[in-house]
Amino acid sequence: MHVKTHNGEKYACPHCPKTYTRAAYLKAHSLVHTGVGKPRPFLCTYKGCERSFPSKYSLIVHTAHAHTKERPYKCDFCYKGFATATGLKIHLECHEYKELPCNICGKKLKNKRVLQKHMKTHDVDANDMILETVDQAY
Repeated sequence: MHVKTHNGEKYACPHCPKTYTRAAYLKAHSLVHTGVGKPRPFLCTYKGCERSFPSKYSLIVHTAHAHTKERPYKCDFCYKGFATATGLKIHLECHEYKELPCNICGKKLKNKRVLQKHMKTHDVDANDMILETVDQAY
């Protein structure tokens, strides 16, 4: 089974573009689409919202993004605001310079996010290409 993770075998989600290196990872991801099997005890209390979540943190993130306009986490470079610290952390990658080459055309791009956007010009699944490109870069 371990060898399969190195020979490129992928397990594709039938509901979205995501792919996984192990069947177990795909099975865990499937719960996102079905909601079956994983308890979701944290209920959103906003009127008209019937969503529920498996963790308190997931509910907090949902509330911050869907129901409030507060963006207390500010970027020190461009002053853009984010609802969560994680959102800010992901955004900060756009200010880093980690030159990565495109596997298809060889163009060198500023960072992972710019490369993901660039991959769309080649009409390929950007997430798959990013994993391959980042692995090669290190």
